[in-house]
Amino acid sequence: DRPAPLPHNSAETWTVGGKLTIPVGERVVGRIFGITTADQRYLYDQQYKYDPDFAPGSRTDGKLLTGHLQLLPSQGSSHPIVGDFRIGWFDREFTRGAVDPAEYRVGAFTGRRLEILGKDIARAQDTLAARQAVDGFAQPQLSSRTPWGVPAFFVGGASQGEIAWNSFSELRTQLDLTLGVGRNTDVFVGGLVASQDVKTFQRILAYRPVGGIVPPATASAFSPTITAAYIEGQTRSDELAVVAGVRYDAFSPGSDLGNETLASRSSINPRIAVSTVLKGATLVASVGRFAQAPDLQFLVDAAFDDTTRTGRFRRGNPNLGFEKATQFEFSTRFRVREQSSLKVNVYMKSLDGLVATAPLGVNPDSSRFVNADIGNVTGLEVIFERERHNGWGARLAGVVQKAEATVTDAFELQRLIQIDPTNGDTLAAPARSQFPLDYDRRLALIATVDGELLPTTGPKLFGVRPLGGLSAAGVFRYGSGLPYSKTDETGDSLVVEPNGSRLPSQMTVDALLRRPLRLGRFEGGLYLDVRNVLNTRNQTSVRRDTGSPFASEETIDRLALTAYNANPDPIPFESPRYRRSADLDSNGLIAGQTELLPLYRSAARDFTQPLFVYGPPRTLRFGVEMLF
Repeated sequence: DRPAPLPHNSAETWTVGGKLTIPVGERVVGRIFGITTADQRYLYDQQYKYDPDFAPGSRTDGKLLTGHLQLLPSQGSSHPIVGDFRIGWFDREFTRGAVDPAEYRVGAFTGRRLEILGKDIARAQDTLAARQAVDGFAQPQLSSRTPWGVPAFFVGGASQGEIAWNSFSELRTQLDLTLGVGRNTDVFVGGLVASQDVKTFQRILAYRPVGGIVPPATASAFSPTITAAYIEGQTRSDELAVVAGVRYDAFSPGSDLGNETLASRSSINPRIAVSTVLKGATLVASVGRFAQAPDLQFLVDAAFDDTTRTGRFRRGNPNLGFEKATQFEFSTRFRVREQSSLKVNVYMKSLDGLVATAPLGVNPDSSRFVNADIGNVTGLEVIFERERHNGWGARLAGVVQKAEATVTDAFELQRLIQIDPTNGDTLAAPARSQFPLDYDRRLALIATVDGELLPTTGPKLFGVRPLGGLSAAGVFRYGSGLPYSKTDETGDSLVVEPNGSRLPSQMTVDALLRRPLRLGRFEGGLYLDVRNVLNTRNQTSVRRDTGSPFASEETIDRLALTAYNANPDPIPFESPRYRRSADLDSNGLIAGQTELLPLYRSAARDFTQPLFVYGPPRTLRFGVEMLF
């Protein structure tokens, strides 16, 4: 009954790439690789369901160029040297906002560039010009094109006035060397330098000037630098092997970010591992320190819009430091049978310096990011593998994990610092509770089976053996539900502890059939790739207030009544909002709660229809691949 439930929801991608391999000498091989991609999309917005031409769109342009020189070891050398030198340049530009719709020519292909309104102001990062209402934008109006007619929920006539743009480029150089020091000793050294250039621009409600509930446009331009160097040694003696090394990581956010001089952050991270063989089993124990630079989105200011507090502003902190982790790991591997092995791995991670929020004042929406939270991850991994023998093999991997961390809200840091009212001394901080992290999937299973028939298998048909060389593979995946935080109907208050609720588990079965194909000098194959063979409906998200994809009847009634109270005026026959089926007394006028409220209730139910809450359905792909 809904042949096109998601209008204005399509994409087209154009990609061109090439690779060149150049033998430089007997021991040196060079490779050059380049690719450019343009991706543009019409984005579905539920508010514009019945006026889809005003829904937003996005365009992403990306380019990648890499060079690789590989040094191979000389034959017969007692001290071999293996090296890799890589240099790469990456550039990406992203824009999202109101679009000038283009007609589809073939399928979802338009054949022309998607033009997004306000892109020139965004590229120029002109925050001064963006303080006024931006030319070309108009205020959206409540739509009259819905089946329900009433002025509620759905809008049209103009876009929401969003302009979002960012540009990211990086020049990365990396060198890795392996040195054979002795018969049983190797040394690994290397390092990298990555110079980045980041620019961002955001403006919301562009049809209105800045002021009141409309925050100013945000723009940033900074040049972070990431550097790293490592040295690691590996030595073997009989049945004992030791690997030890140290890695240096440094991150500089760029001195021009926020018009303040910012210090670079560095971290020295040692690591060591020991392995030995004991009664047919290989035992490995390791401990290491790791550091990760903060996500760039936390360094810059942001303005965004939502349905409950129009015009919110978030302040970034360009002086964030590393998020760090200390990891302990112990694993054992042994042969179950001649072609089968079992690996058991136990790991523990201690996280610190996680990005959290700290208050800037009494307004809970006014906060900035700091390195304040801590956490712990513990897990058990079991892998059973049967090597391919007699034409088939299998692998089963399972992970049981628990990942938790403290959750610092905008006022938590103030609560952690307590003052004795009698003498003014600082009291000891109370214990901090830990809650599941967003990726805390407690159980995950992946099972694979693959096999291949001999080329001489099966009968001949017109001189060809259809089953000869046929290969097949199957993959089973299962994952327990990820956590989420349940809220009340307003969405502002938690009704249980953070991430205290769980999504349903997910399960899929995929299969692949492939038969070799030869055409003249070219070799390739025919394949059938089936994803989600059982067509399992995997629920990937829920409403935080109900714990299901659907809104409760109480929520629908509340939304309908609020919308009715905002617009209780009668709808006459002459109005484009008039719907004959709602005119119960056939007097040419839809008026009062008896006639209007059912329309508002239907509109609320339509607006809260669950979308994008299930994983992909069964998908079949037929293909031909050729190597030349």
